[in-house]
Amino acid sequence: MSNQGSGESPLASPKLAPQADTTSDYLFNLRPYGAELGQTLASYGVYINGRTFNNVADNASGGQKRGAYYEGFTLLGVDLDLSRIAGIPGGYLHVYVNDMNGANYFPFSGSLYPFNRVWSYNAASRLNEFSYEQKLFNDQLDIRVGRLPPGPEFDFSNVYCVFVTGFCAVPAPYAYSKAYPAYNASSWAGVAQLKLPGSYYVNAGVYENEPALSTINHYGWPGEDWSFDKARGAVFPMQVGYRTTYENDLHPRAYDIGWFYNTGDYTDPMISTQGKILGLLGGTAKLDHGNSGLWVQAQQVVWRPDPTNDRGLTLFAGFNYSTSGENNMKDSFSGGASLKGLFGARPHDTINIAAMYLGLNDSFIQNQNYKLLNQHKIGTMNSSETFMEVNYQLAIAPGTYFQPFFDYIWNPDEVGLATPNPNIKHSMTIGAAISIAFPEALGLPRMPRFGS
Repeated sequence: MSNQGSGESPLASPKLAPQADTTSDYLFNLRPYGAELGQTLASYGVYINGRTFNNVADNASGGQKRGAYYEGFTLLGVDLDLSRIAGIPGGYLHVYVNDMNGANYFPFSGSLYPFNRVWSYNAASRLNEFSYEQKLFNDQLDIRVGRLPPGPEFDFSNVYCVFVTGFCAVPAPYAYSKAYPAYNASSWAGVAQLKLPGSYYVNAGVYENEPALSTINHYGWPGEDWSFDKARGAVFPMQVGYRTTYENDLHPRAYDIGWFYNTGDYTDPMISTQGKILGLLGGTAKLDHGNSGLWVQAQQVVWRPDPTNDRGLTLFAGFNYSTSGENNMKDSFSGGASLKGLFGARPHDTINIAAMYLGLNDSFIQNQNYKLLNQHKIGTMNSSETFMEVNYQLAIAPGTYFQPFFDYIWNPDEVGLATPNPNIKHSMTIGAAISIAFPEALGLPRMPRFGS
């Protein structure tokens, strides 16, 4: 819950608070083996960063099909302090690459929007970030430009990434309407943060709208997409917020409100280029231009049994609403709780529960129902979708977690299916994940960045 600088990919971000460098609370501890090397590199302005996240899951009931699948994500990168390396005060260079492999959640669950954390929509290696960051005016203004992923500056909370499905980065359904790249990819962008007195801040940015980056491998980066000929507009987000930390608040909190406008085009959920209903007569979807939306978020630590550590209960909630355009999603509500250190002997374990309600666009639902009518199927599609997850993060070493989880979806959205099925009423998934944040696991110093 820091408010230092611009941010990194949510999948590279650490947990809510740093972990102690001890062995008594863990099964093992590798930090001493990397600490000396990390400190040496940091003295030269070099910070190694990265994370790996892997899970096996089984769609045990409902959905499009049952069965087990694997997915994996590994990110490696370096943060360079240019004040030490090149004598540029307040200058930093960030370079990250990642690799995804495995199956996608959607063919099993039948639900596109509560995607899993890795989001293996298309297995590939991608450039996650290549950016220059500059701090100005005694670090009150922070600017970052280059190839950027959607980071924690907009519609994000660190607590989201304790969940396997549907929450890490911005709430899943809303990411689509913003037309950002997926958070495992990057596009040309610039973001800035201005710190204000009293723990307030303002974030603003602009991202290239290039939807293909969600599914392709950057055209073999650096490739065709490094020019602007594949851009479909630009996205302009802004967020105003208040955020405290464990260093200055007994019960850290974060509140924000934000808005975006997308100038790009996207396919209409119901009408063809000939002005006819797609679900009945087929054809090519017409292109709509421009959409906007807003979000409100709140996060609060409400209980701490010991003010000398970060054990406690964090509650969070968020609301997203489409203010213009014809997106498949109309609105979403989410909320949950993360309880860290329920047992004194396990102070770094967390119990996490969250739920999300997704309201679908009336035009999208009508078109799905027209498809059913055209295919002589009985029934109608639901106008909303609800998702929940419960998991337990077992801290087996600093920065290293084993995480059994349980997901349940009521009325999977079936977005993108040519043949919707009104009989798919739920999907139940069970699985387990293991994640390792390399700096925390190996005792490597981490460069302070927004969200870290």
